[in-house]
Amino acid sequence: MQELCGGIIVTKKIIAVILVIALALSVFSFTVSAANLTAAPTASTVLVNGKNIAFDAYNIEGNNYFKLRDLAYILSGTEKQFEVTWDSVNNAISLTRGRPYTVLGGEMAGKGSGNKVPTPTNSGINLEGREVRFTAYNIEGNNYFKLRDIGQAINFSVVWDGAINTIVIDTDKGYTPEGGAKALSSVFDTAGAITSTRLLQYYNLNSTERKMYDQLSAGITNFDLKIEVDSSPANEAEKNTLSRVSAILYYTHPEVFWWNGGLRYTADGSPAEDGKYYLFPVYITDGKTIQAGLSGHNYAFDYPPAADFTAAKNWVESGKAAIHNTLISLPLHYGMTTYEMELTVYDWLVNNVTYDGSDAAKHEFNTIHGALIERRVDCTGFARTLQYIMCLLGIESVVFEGIGTLGGNHHWSAVKLEGEWYYTDVAKDADMQRIDDNLPWHFHLNRNDKFNTNLGYIIGIPGAHNVNPAITCTATKYNYYVMTDTHIASDADFISKFPARIATAKANGEYAFELEFAPSYAKPSELAEKIKLIDSSLYKDLKIYYNEVGLIFCVF
Repeated sequence: MQELCGGIIVTKKIIAVILVIALALSVFSFTVSAANLTAAPTASTVLVNGKNIAFDAYNIEGNNYFKLRDLAYILSGTEKQFEVTWDSVNNAISLTRGRPYTVLGGEMAGKGSGNKVPTPTNSGINLEGREVRFTAYNIEGNNYFKLRDIGQAINFSVVWDGAINTIVIDTDKGYTPEGGAKALSSVFDTAGAITSTRLLQYYNLNSTERKMYDQLSAGITNFDLKIEVDSSPANEAEKNTLSRVSAILYYTHPEVFWWNGGLRYTADGSPAEDGKYYLFPVYITDGKTIQAGLSGHNYAFDYPPAADFTAAKNWVESGKAAIHNTLISLPLHYGMTTYEMELTVYDWLVNNVTYDGSDAAKHEFNTIHGALIERRVDCTGFARTLQYIMCLLGIESVVFEGIGTLGGNHHWSAVKLEGEWYYTDVAKDADMQRIDDNLPWHFHLNRNDKFNTNLGYIIGIPGAHNVNPAITCTATKYNYYVMTDTHIASDADFISKFPARIATAKANGEYAFELEFAPSYAKPSELAEKIKLIDSSLYKDLKIYYNEVGLIFCVF
């Protein structure tokens, strides 16, 4: 695989980077006005697994709101039990499914009477490390969350029976949104922007850099042709600051697919005719460059033709709509774990998007536009698209730049699952030689520092600014071969896991499956010798392929 992909170029007149924006579907800061809202005590009967429970709950605009700890208390011991803890680092409540609730005291105390005035609650909810969006209100010092939001997150059934004025909670069934649709598409029904707030904590921006970051982010998100900045890029130190900030914008805002990373300013850093300093983004829309600048001895503004600017903005809006249509078609549904969501998105990208690392690859191939509309990207496009979708789903994801296993500049992703980071390189797996009907490999899904180092990855590009996030990946729990129990590290593993995986594949009607040989155990090319350890009739219908770094691919 050719690893030369979209990079960052800095000259005295241009700083090339790539960006993406932030608004938020993740942490649930609540921006809705509560003016004229009334919270009325819920008059409905509430049945939990058939038992009548008297909750302290309120109805606001037709939706019922419950205390989170009350629900956790009542559901503890059921199949859908969950723990509630306070995450002081992230200023959020953390939920963990499958664990019994720790009683603090005061649960199920009292039941409100009389109408109240609710106020919006600014609060965050992390579900096993993934941010989920809840609607919440504060009523007389207590926070109340929409019952259906909690049902979605924990995956228990919530049904309204209007005939008997009853809310039915059933922990033996999964959550189904009103209307019966199970697709996890509502999270994409936003402007398509992600939040960079949590991601920025890994980049250690100082106050000056953060202010410049915010100025550039707002301007490029708004498709502004000129962006006012506080300082002039008149010396090398300021140019270096701008270069670093722009690069971090690129790595935290994948949804701004119309910016190619370029920023123009006057050669000597002089102010414009109004005495202020500006940067001029370089936008690429439908293959055309759209940018403003300064010209003449007095540095007057020079704008592109109005018709070209209008056409460019229309192309951007059309692209946003097309991207949204792709997102809502993804096979995601409520009840999936964070790992299952990541695996689903990963498989979709590998199966539906072609890798193109050619030097002549166009701008869109670095972007989510290339992946989700044109279905062709380079390694930068794959990394940014995985990051984009994960963040929309409330799963933290960052992009790394460095040197790949073949020695060229390369980009890959890291994803945070249940509080721990894992590397995932979609481009590598998409570009590996695959068999027959293009079934995906998962060799680079959810790896750690040791694995990547052994393969030859180098974080950072020599001579360039270090703009990689300050995180490490040491976990193995959600590695693909750990999750599928197909990591082979001994003869005992091989004897037990290989026949079992064949049997599982046949029972599930699978066309193929993967195994991974630990380097300390054997080379994949020694598979034939290892097969003598077991009954040959189990694998007589298999075609077996392998690569020397440890992957074995078995096709029926």
